[in-house]
Amino acid sequence: MQPPPNLPYDVLQEIFQALHEDTGVLALCCLLNRETYRIASAILYRTLDLEIGTFMGPGWHHSWGIALSQTDPKQVLLSACLPHNRDHVRTLILRGTYDRTLLPAQLFLQAMLVFTNLRHITFNLVPFMGTGYRVGEVDPECLRSILRCLRERNLRLQGLAVNYGAFKTSEDIAMLLHSETRELSLINTSFLGRDLEWNWVGLLEGCERLKKLQIRSCRWTSTNFTNFEHALRFLPSLQSLTLGLISTSQDNEVFQVLSQTPCLRDLTLEYRLTSHPMRQSCTLPTTFTPLCNLKSFTLRYKALSELYCPLTPAEISKWIKHAVGQSPLEQLSFLPFYQPRTRNPKPKQSWDALVDHLVDKHAGTLRGMDLRAGFVRKRSLKKLLKGCVKLEVLKVGTSRGALDMFVRNAQNVPVLHEARFELRTSRRDKREQERERLTSIDEARTIVEKTPSLRRLCVDDDMFLASWILEGDGLARVVERIH
Repeated sequence: MQPPPNLPYDVLQEIFQALHEDTGVLALCCLLNRETYRIASAILYRTLDLEIGTFMGPGWHHSWGIALSQTDPKQVLLSACLPHNRDHVRTLILRGTYDRTLLPAQLFLQAMLVFTNLRHITFNLVPFMGTGYRVGEVDPECLRSILRCLRERNLRLQGLAVNYGAFKTSEDIAMLLHSETRELSLINTSFLGRDLEWNWVGLLEGCERLKKLQIRSCRWTSTNFTNFEHALRFLPSLQSLTLGLISTSQDNEVFQVLSQTPCLRDLTLEYRLTSHPMRQSCTLPTTFTPLCNLKSFTLRYKALSELYCPLTPAEISKWIKHAVGQSPLEQLSFLPFYQPRTRNPKPKQSWDALVDHLVDKHAGTLRGMDLRAGFVRKRSLKKLLKGCVKLEVLKVGTSRGALDMFVRNAQNVPVLHEARFELRTSRRDKREQERERLTSIDEARTIVEKTPSLRRLCVDDDMFLASWILEGDGLARVVERIH
């Protein structure tokens, strides 16, 4: 019997990822020979992503007490701890809630002792509706014990992401960081509703090769901003920064912090409830070092409803233009924390000024834009399609009439592969509104045929996938609805 051909590693990885849900077929592939099993083990156990606890996603109050994961995390962890699998584990992700984790704390602690090649760790567990912790299962004290164990082993982590449950002081995190750390994410720096006293300089001064930093705090004070600004001077290689949650009155401190990141390429700013940047445009900072290497900018705000947080697109657009005016911008996103609503939507205020700025200043570099939370008129959308010829991803809130305009001008964006439209115009006739809410397969096919590179199309809640198939002597374009 001849051995199976030696396929490239990337091809094998795609095969095993495709069969990951079909355990029967995957088991048959692993039984072919030892080499196939070894490759499968290296792929399947490289990243352990364990979802534990109780479901807290959309509609959680209708699913009270439902377990988050359909698989037994205990069995997955036991399998990963086997001698022939443990050395393959490089990334460990533990996320969910502390309620009904079904994961014994002692087993999890023992597993961390045998995973000698760990490079990335994520601990993101939150309490569930004030419920207590079950005796013997994973709880905050268990996670803190694991961090102490990792410090004693002097494990050289390249990536660390934790929230407030896994540490009490900044020293608990500082002892795990070193010159080889590339990613650090502090998902929440508050403990029991109170912000910790952070020594940012002591925390980051030894991470000169850090490339990705995410800090999400409940309260940013002027002292914290000043300390954080000094700490950024020790990070000359920082390329990605996520900063939140910020209030409106702290725009000056934000720009001072950004002036210390000349190599930054990816920036995400998150604003707190009922806050958004530049509520008073007269406070626009003038002493600001331009981000000459910034390629991606994301601005987010947290609001349950826009009724409690009225947006002023003119002021926010002015703020964004000031922040990225001299940057070679490739991706711009303005996102709320909630998902854009598509049922009975109301017309939005125009974001045409921001779109016109992108066409005038960033047409040669812009590859992606996400303005689903706003409203872009047909005129500005047409200008965008004609000017930004490198556009690959387009996500906007617009009117139904803009779809016809998109069909007529789609040939100007030859590399566009994804388009999403949130229709924001209301209809007086409810029956007509119900009829026009759904996009037919023929309408989707018409849009796709005018854009040969388009692979994914979404109009409100209707999603379509375009692909090429062999038919007769050539290729044929097929469009199918994604359920």
